[in-house]
Amino acid sequence: SYEAANTAVHIVVPPDSLTPNEPIRVGMQWRLSVLPFDEDRYTLLGSAGGVLSLPLFYPVLAVRDAETGQWLLDLGLVQGDAAYTQAALYDVTAIVPPNYAVAGSGSLVTVSDARAPTPEADDATAPPVWKAWHMVSGPAREFVLFVSDQYRQSETYAGDVRVVSWYRPGEETAGRAAAEYAATALRIYSDMFVPYPYAELDVVAGPIEFRGMEYPGLFELGYKLYGVNADELEFRIAHEAAHQWWYNLVGNDPVNTPWLDEGLAEYSTYFYSERTRGEAAADRLAQRRWQAAWEATRDRGLDDVVNQPVEAFQGNYETIVYGKAAFFHHLLRQAMGEDAYLTLLRRYSEAFRFREATPDDFMALAEEIGGPQVRTLYDKWITHDDEGRPARAPVPTPTPQP
Repeated sequence: SYEAANTAVHIVVPPDSLTPNEPIRVGMQWRLSVLPFDEDRYTLLGSAGGVLSLPLFYPVLAVRDAETGQWLLDLGLVQGDAAYTQAALYDVTAIVPPNYAVAGSGSLVTVSDARAPTPEADDATAPPVWKAWHMVSGPAREFVLFVSDQYRQSETYAGDVRVVSWYRPGEETAGRAAAEYAATALRIYSDMFVPYPYAELDVVAGPIEFRGMEYPGLFELGYKLYGVNADELEFRIAHEAAHQWWYNLVGNDPVNTPWLDEGLAEYSTYFYSERTRGEAAADRLAQRRWQAAWEATRDRGLDDVVNQPVEAFQGNYETIVYGKAAFFHHLLRQAMGEDAYLTLLRRYSEAFRFREATPDDFMALAEEIGGPQVRTLYDKWITHDDEGRPARAPVPTPTPQP
Protein backbone atom coordinates (compact mmCIF):
# COMPACT_ATOMS: atom_id res chain seq x y z
CA SER A 1 0.00 0.00 0.00
CA TYR A 2 1.04 3.61 -0.54
CA GLU A 3 1.36 6.13 2.28
CA ALA A 4 2.48 9.72 2.95
CA ALA A 5 0.89 11.20 -0.17
CA ASN A 6 2.12 8.31 -2.30
CA THR A 7 5.76 8.91 -1.34
CA ALA A 8 6.11 5.69 0.68
CA VAL A 9 5.34 2.03 0.00
CA HIS A 10 4.29 -0.16 2.93
CA ILE A 11 5.58 -3.73 2.50
CA VAL A 12 4.00 -6.27 4.82
CA VAL A 13 6.17 -9.15 6.04
CA PRO A 14 4.00 -12.02 7.35
CA PRO A 15 4.24 -12.47 11.14
CA ASP A 16 6.64 -15.16 12.34
CA SER A 17 8.10 -15.55 8.83
CA LEU A 18 11.51 -14.28 9.96
CA THR A 19 13.69 -14.88 12.95
CA PRO A 20 15.51 -11.94 14.60
CA ASN A 21 18.49 -10.68 12.54
CA GLU A 22 17.57 -12.90 9.59
CA PRO A 23 18.21 -11.06 6.30
CA ILE A 24 15.41 -10.48 3.82
CA ARG A 25 15.64 -9.57 0.13
CA VAL A 26 13.04 -7.22 -1.32
CA GLY A 27 13.05 -6.80 -5.10
CA MET A 28 11.38 -3.82 -6.79
CA GLN A 29 11.08 -2.50 -10.32
CA TRP A 30 10.11 1.08 -11.02
CA ARG A 31 10.09 3.64 -13.80
CA LEU A 32 11.11 7.24 -13.22
CA SER A 33 10.06 10.01 -15.59
CA VAL A 34 12.54 12.89 -15.52
CA LEU A 35 11.56 16.33 -16.75
CA PRO A 36 13.84 18.76 -18.61
CA PHE A 37 14.32 22.22 -17.11
CA ASP A 38 16.08 25.46 -17.97
CA GLU A 39 19.60 25.47 -16.54
CA ASP A 40 18.97 28.73 -14.68
CA ARG A 41 16.34 27.03 -12.53
CA TYR A 42 17.22 25.29 -9.26
CA THR A 43 16.76 21.61 -10.14
CA LEU A 44 17.66 18.71 -7.85
CA LEU A 45 15.95 15.92 -9.81
CA GLY A 46 15.81 16.51 -13.53
CA SER A 47 17.74 17.35 -16.68
CA ALA A 48 19.16 20.82 -17.26
CA GLY A 49 22.24 22.33 -18.87
CA GLY A 50 23.26 19.03 -20.43
CA VAL A 51 23.32 17.16 -17.10
CA LEU A 52 20.87 14.56 -15.80
CA SER A 53 20.74 14.88 -12.00
CA LEU A 54 19.41 11.84 -10.10
CA PRO A 55 19.34 12.14 -6.30
CA LEU A 56 17.09 9.69 -4.46
CA PHE A 57 15.93 8.20 -7.75
CA TYR A 58 15.26 4.83 -6.12
CA PRO A 59 13.15 3.50 -3.19
CA VAL A 60 15.07 3.77 0.09
CA LEU A 61 14.27 2.15 3.43
CA ALA A 62 12.54 4.59 5.76
CA VAL A 63 14.05 5.41 9.15
CA ARG A 64 12.27 3.95 12.17
CA ASP A 65 12.15 5.91 15.41
CA ALA A 66 14.06 3.92 18.01
CA GLU A 67 11.82 5.06 20.87
CA THR A 68 8.34 4.99 19.35
CA GLY A 69 8.82 2.34 16.68
CA GLN A 70 7.11 4.61 14.16
CA TRP A 71 8.35 4.98 10.59
CA LEU A 72 9.49 8.55 9.90
CA LEU A 73 7.78 9.58 6.66
CA ASP A 74 8.06 13.38 6.88
CA LEU A 75 7.97 15.07 3.49
CA GLY A 76 10.85 17.37 2.63
CA LEU A 77 10.10 20.99 1.79
CA VAL A 78 11.50 23.37 -0.82
CA GLN A 79 13.99 24.69 1.74
CA GLY A 80 16.17 22.18 3.53
CA ASP A 81 17.11 18.65 2.52
CA ALA A 82 14.71 16.19 0.95
CA ALA A 83 14.87 13.08 3.10
CA TYR A 84 16.10 11.39 6.27
CA THR A 85 18.04 8.24 5.39
CA GLN A 86 20.29 5.75 7.16
CA ALA A 87 23.62 4.38 5.99
CA ALA A 88 23.62 1.36 3.67
CA LEU A 89 25.94 -0.41 1.23
CA TYR A 90 25.31 0.27 -2.46
CA ASP A 91 26.14 -1.75 -5.58
CA VAL A 92 24.93 0.22 -8.61
CA THR A 93 25.23 -0.27 -12.36
CA ALA A 94 24.18 2.56 -14.69
CA ILE A 95 23.82 1.68 -18.39
CA VAL A 96 24.19 4.74 -20.61
CA PRO A 97 25.04 5.59 -24.24
CA PRO A 98 28.76 5.24 -24.99
CA ASN A 99 29.41 8.99 -25.22
CA TYR A 100 28.03 9.69 -21.73
CA ALA A 101 29.95 9.78 -18.44
CA VAL A 102 28.54 8.94 -15.02
CA ALA A 103 29.56 10.51 -11.72
CA GLY A 104 28.16 8.90 -8.61
CA SER A 105 28.53 8.17 -4.94
CA GLY A 106 31.09 5.50 -4.19
CA SER A 107 33.98 4.28 -6.30
CA LEU A 108 33.96 3.24 -9.93
CA VAL A 109 34.77 -0.46 -10.32
CA THR A 110 34.49 -1.01 -14.08
CA VAL A 111 33.16 0.49 -17.30
CA SER A 112 32.18 -2.32 -19.67
CA ASP A 113 30.23 -2.86 -22.86
CA ALA A 114 26.50 -3.43 -22.50
CA ARG A 115 23.58 -3.94 -24.82
CA ALA A 116 21.32 -0.95 -25.28
CA PRO A 117 18.19 -1.28 -23.12
CA THR A 118 15.85 -1.23 -26.12
CA PRO A 119 13.58 -3.89 -27.64
CA GLU A 120 16.17 -4.54 -30.34
CA ALA A 121 18.73 -5.35 -27.64
CA ASP A 122 16.70 -8.35 -26.50
CA ASP A 123 18.45 -10.21 -29.29
CA ALA A 124 21.48 -11.76 -27.58
CA THR A 125 23.48 -11.35 -30.79
CA ALA A 126 23.04 -7.58 -30.84
CA PRO A 127 26.40 -5.78 -30.57
CA PRO A 128 27.24 -4.00 -27.33
CA VAL A 129 26.68 -0.33 -28.08
CA TRP A 130 26.18 1.18 -24.61
CA LYS A 131 28.38 1.30 -21.51
CA ALA A 132 27.75 -0.13 -18.04
CA TRP A 133 29.26 1.96 -15.24
CA HIS A 134 29.57 -0.24 -12.15
CA MET A 135 30.01 1.57 -8.82
CA VAL A 136 30.07 0.41 -5.20
CA SER A 137 30.12 2.31 -1.92
CA GLY A 138 30.98 1.74 1.68
CA PRO A 139 28.36 2.84 4.21
CA ALA A 140 26.52 5.80 2.66
CA ARG A 141 23.25 7.55 3.47
CA GLU A 142 22.10 7.66 -0.14
CA PHE A 143 23.36 7.18 -3.68
CA VAL A 144 23.27 9.85 -6.37
CA LEU A 145 24.05 9.77 -10.10
CA PHE A 146 24.94 12.56 -12.52
CA VAL A 147 24.97 11.69 -16.22
CA SER A 148 26.20 13.88 -19.07
CA ASP A 149 27.84 13.77 -22.49
CA GLN A 150 29.58 17.08 -21.70
CA TYR A 151 31.54 16.34 -18.55
CA ARG A 152 35.27 16.94 -18.44
CA GLN A 153 37.49 15.87 -15.52
CA SER A 154 40.26 17.27 -13.39
CA GLU A 155 41.70 15.26 -10.54
CA THR A 156 44.13 15.56 -7.68
CA TYR A 157 44.78 13.82 -4.37
CA ALA A 158 44.37 14.59 -0.68
CA GLY A 159 46.73 12.04 0.79
CA ASP A 160 45.45 8.73 -0.56
CA VAL A 161 42.01 10.11 -1.43
CA ARG A 162 41.34 10.70 -5.13
CA VAL A 163 39.49 13.97 -5.72
CA VAL A 164 37.70 14.29 -9.08
CA SER A 165 36.09 17.47 -10.39
CA TRP A 166 33.42 17.08 -13.11
CA TYR A 167 32.68 20.23 -15.10
CA ARG A 168 31.33 21.33 -18.49
CA PRO A 169 33.28 22.71 -21.46
CA GLY A 170 34.35 26.30 -20.97
CA GLU A 171 34.54 25.89 -17.19
CA GLU A 172 38.07 24.49 -17.05
CA THR A 173 39.56 27.15 -14.75
CA ALA A 174 36.86 26.81 -12.11
CA GLY A 175 36.70 23.05 -12.64
CA ARG A 176 40.40 22.61 -11.89
CA ALA A 177 40.19 25.01 -8.93
CA ALA A 178 37.26 23.00 -7.52
CA ALA A 179 39.42 19.88 -7.29
CA GLU A 180 42.19 21.76 -5.48
CA TYR A 181 39.83 23.49 -3.04
CA ALA A 182 38.11 20.19 -2.24
CA ALA A 183 41.43 18.43 -1.66
CA THR A 184 42.52 21.23 0.68
CA ALA A 185 39.26 20.94 2.64
CA LEU A 186 39.66 17.16 2.94
CA ARG A 187 43.18 17.52 4.30
CA ILE A 188 42.11 20.13 6.87
CA TYR A 189 39.00 18.34 8.08
CA SER A 190 40.63 14.90 8.16
CA ASP A 191 43.35 16.35 10.36
CA MET A 192 41.02 18.27 12.68
CA PHE A 193 38.12 15.81 12.94
CA VAL A 194 38.57 12.16 11.94
CA PRO A 195 39.87 10.80 8.60
CA TYR A 196 37.61 11.02 5.55
CA PRO A 197 35.98 7.57 5.25
CA TYR A 198 36.21 6.91 1.50
CA ALA A 199 38.83 6.43 -1.21
CA GLU A 200 37.31 9.08 -3.49
CA LEU A 201 35.48 12.40 -3.44
CA ASP A 202 33.68 13.76 -6.51
CA VAL A 203 32.81 17.42 -7.10
CA VAL A 204 30.10 17.76 -9.74
CA ALA A 205 28.71 20.74 -11.66
CA GLY A 206 24.92 20.61 -11.72
CA PRO A 207 21.73 22.66 -12.16
CA ILE A 208 21.35 24.24 -8.70
CA GLU A 209 22.15 27.87 -9.54
CA PHE A 210 24.90 29.19 -7.20
CA ARG A 211 24.24 26.73 -4.39
CA GLY A 212 25.68 23.43 -3.21
CA MET A 213 24.18 20.08 -2.27
CA GLU A 214 25.83 17.31 -0.29
CA TYR A 215 25.74 13.58 -1.01
CA PRO A 216 27.91 10.72 0.29
CA GLY A 217 31.33 10.81 -1.34
CA LEU A 218 30.17 13.58 -3.68
CA PHE A 219 28.78 17.07 -3.66
CA GLU A 220 27.12 19.15 -6.34
CA LEU A 221 27.91 22.77 -7.16
CA GLY A 222 25.59 25.02 -9.14
CA TYR A 223 26.61 26.08 -12.64
CA LYS A 224 26.82 29.75 -11.64
CA LEU A 225 29.68 28.96 -9.25
CA TYR A 226 31.75 28.16 -12.33
CA GLY A 227 30.92 31.53 -13.91
CA VAL A 228 29.21 34.65 -12.57
CA ASN A 229 29.47 33.49 -8.94
CA ALA A 230 32.98 32.04 -9.15
CA ASP A 231 34.09 34.24 -6.24
CA GLU A 232 31.88 32.07 -3.97
CA LEU A 233 33.28 28.76 -5.24
CA GLU A 234 35.92 28.17 -2.57
CA PHE A 235 33.67 28.94 0.41
CA ARG A 236 30.86 26.81 -1.01
CA ILE A 237 33.26 23.89 -1.42
CA ALA A 238 34.53 24.30 2.15
CA HIS A 239 30.94 24.03 3.42
CA GLU A 240 29.87 21.11 1.23
CA ALA A 241 33.04 19.13 1.91
CA ALA A 242 32.35 19.41 5.65
CA HIS A 243 29.03 17.64 5.11
CA GLN A 244 30.99 14.45 4.51
CA TRP A 245 31.41 14.47 8.30
CA TRP A 246 28.25 16.34 9.38
CA TYR A 247 25.38 14.61 7.56
CA ASN A 248 27.04 11.53 6.09
CA LEU A 249 29.49 10.18 8.67
CA VAL A 250 27.35 11.48 11.55
CA GLY A 251 23.72 11.47 10.51
CA ASN A 252 20.75 13.38 11.90
CA ASP A 253 17.16 14.12 10.98
CA PRO A 254 17.49 16.95 8.41
CA VAL A 255 13.74 17.57 8.33
CA ASN A 256 13.22 18.03 12.07
CA THR A 257 16.70 19.05 13.32
CA PRO A 258 18.40 20.58 10.26
CA TRP A 259 20.69 22.81 12.34
CA LEU A 260 22.61 19.84 13.70
CA ASP A 261 24.47 19.16 10.45
CA GLU A 262 24.11 22.57 8.77
CA GLY A 263 25.46 24.48 11.75
CA LEU A 264 28.53 22.26 12.03
CA ALA A 265 29.17 22.22 8.28
CA GLU A 266 28.93 26.01 8.23
CA TYR A 267 31.20 26.41 11.24
CA SER A 268 33.75 24.04 9.73
CA THR A 269 34.44 26.75 7.17
CA TYR A 270 35.96 28.75 10.04
CA PHE A 271 38.64 26.07 10.40
CA TYR A 272 39.15 26.05 6.62
CA SER A 273 39.57 29.83 6.57
CA GLU A 274 41.85 29.77 9.62
CA ARG A 275 44.14 27.15 8.07
CA THR A 276 44.26 28.77 4.63
CA ARG A 277 44.16 32.50 5.46
CA GLY A 278 44.92 32.87 9.15
CA GLU A 279 42.98 33.47 12.36
CA ALA A 280 42.17 37.11 11.61
CA ALA A 281 40.48 36.17 8.34
CA ALA A 282 38.53 33.41 10.07
CA ASP A 283 37.36 35.84 12.76
CA ARG A 284 36.19 38.27 10.07
CA LEU A 285 34.22 35.42 8.51
CA ALA A 286 32.51 34.66 11.82
CA GLN A 287 31.70 38.31 12.44
CA ARG A 288 30.43 39.22 8.98
CA ARG A 289 28.78 36.04 7.80
CA TRP A 290 27.18 34.81 11.03
CA GLN A 291 27.13 37.40 13.81
CA ALA A 292 26.29 40.46 11.70
CA ALA A 293 23.75 38.58 9.59
CA TRP A 294 22.00 37.25 12.67
CA GLU A 295 22.01 40.66 14.38
CA ALA A 296 20.41 42.22 11.30
CA THR A 297 17.76 39.50 11.31
CA ARG A 298 17.14 40.05 15.02
CA ASP A 299 16.84 43.80 14.56
CA ARG A 300 14.11 43.21 11.95
CA GLY A 301 12.20 41.09 14.46
CA LEU A 302 12.94 37.86 12.58
CA ASP A 303 15.08 36.05 15.13
CA ASP A 304 13.92 32.52 15.89
CA VAL A 305 14.72 29.36 17.82
CA VAL A 306 17.39 27.27 16.07
CA ASN A 307 16.25 23.83 17.24
CA GLN A 308 13.10 23.55 15.11
CA PRO A 309 11.86 21.58 12.09
CA VAL A 310 12.35 23.05 8.62
CA GLU A 311 8.66 23.90 8.35
CA ALA A 312 8.87 26.30 11.31
CA PHE A 313 11.00 28.86 9.45
CA GLN A 314 9.48 31.62 7.36
CA GLY A 315 12.03 33.55 5.32
CA ASN A 316 14.82 33.28 7.89
CA TYR A 317 15.89 29.65 7.40
CA GLU A 318 19.47 30.17 6.23
CA THR A 319 20.27 32.95 8.70
CA ILE A 320 19.05 30.89 11.68
CA VAL A 321 19.80 27.27 10.73
CA TYR A 322 23.18 28.02 9.13
CA GLY A 323 24.39 31.32 10.55
CA LYS A 324 23.05 31.46 14.10
CA ALA A 325 23.85 27.77 14.61
CA ALA A 326 27.40 28.33 13.34
CA PHE A 327 27.82 31.32 15.65
CA PHE A 328 26.72 29.11 18.56
CA HIS A 329 29.56 26.74 17.71
CA HIS A 330 31.94 29.70 17.60
CA LEU A 331 30.89 30.72 21.11
CA LEU A 332 30.95 27.11 22.29
CA ARG A 333 34.51 26.72 21.05
CA GLN A 334 35.54 29.90 22.86
CA ALA A 335 33.85 28.75 26.08
CA MET A 336 35.32 25.23 26.00
CA GLY A 337 38.71 26.08 24.57
CA GLU A 338 40.18 24.89 21.27
CA ASP A 339 41.44 21.50 22.47
CA ALA A 340 38.26 20.56 24.32
CA TYR A 341 36.04 21.64 21.41
CA LEU A 342 38.00 19.57 18.90
CA THR A 343 37.91 16.64 21.32
CA LEU A 344 34.12 17.03 21.32
CA LEU A 345 33.94 16.90 17.52
CA ARG A 346 36.23 13.87 17.32
CA ARG A 347 34.33 11.95 19.97
CA TYR A 348 31.04 12.92 18.33
CA SER A 349 32.35 11.59 15.00
CA GLU A 350 33.51 8.33 16.56
CA ALA A 351 30.46 7.71 18.76
CA PHE A 352 27.96 8.22 15.92
CA ARG A 353 29.98 6.96 12.97
CA PHE A 354 27.40 6.04 10.31
CA ARG A 355 24.70 6.30 12.97
CA GLU A 356 22.17 9.02 13.72
CA ALA A 357 22.60 11.65 16.43
CA THR A 358 20.15 14.02 18.09
CA PRO A 359 20.73 17.43 19.69
CA ASP A 360 20.56 15.71 23.08
CA ASP A 361 23.33 13.32 22.00
CA PHE A 362 25.56 16.22 20.98
CA MET A 363 24.91 18.15 24.18
CA ALA A 364 25.49 15.12 26.41
CA LEU A 365 29.02 14.88 25.00
CA ALA A 366 29.48 18.66 25.16
CA GLU A 367 28.56 18.75 28.86
CA GLU A 368 30.71 15.73 29.63
CA ILE A 369 33.75 17.41 28.08
CA GLY A 370 33.02 21.10 28.68
CA GLY A 371 31.08 21.03 31.92
CA PRO A 372 27.51 22.06 32.79
CA GLN A 373 28.08 25.71 31.83
CA VAL A 374 27.77 24.84 28.12
CA ARG A 375 24.08 24.06 28.71
CA THR A 376 23.43 27.74 29.45
CA LEU A 377 24.99 28.67 26.11
CA TYR A 378 22.91 26.03 24.34
CA ASP A 379 19.66 27.19 25.92
CA LYS A 380 20.37 30.82 25.03
CA TRP A 381 21.37 30.27 21.40
CA ILE A 382 19.65 27.07 20.29
CA THR A 383 16.45 26.37 22.25
CA HIS A 384 15.32 30.00 22.78
CA ASP A 385 15.28 33.15 20.69
CA ASP A 386 16.93 36.44 21.62
CA GLU A 387 13.95 37.39 23.81
CA GLY A 388 14.22 34.15 25.75
CA ARG A 389 11.15 32.60 24.12
CA PRO A 390 11.07 28.87 23.31
CA ALA A 391 9.98 27.46 19.98
CA ARG A 392 6.42 28.06 18.82
CA ALA A 393 4.24 25.24 17.58
CA PRO A 394 4.72 25.16 13.79
CA VAL A 395 1.78 25.79 11.50
CA PRO A 396 0.83 22.40 10.01
CA THR A 397 1.82 21.96 6.38
CA PRO A 398 -1.12 20.75 4.25
CA THR A 399 -0.65 17.17 3.08
CA PRO A 400 -0.32 17.05 -0.73
CA GLN A 401 -3.11 15.24 -2.49
CA PRO A 402 -2.17 12.03 -4.37
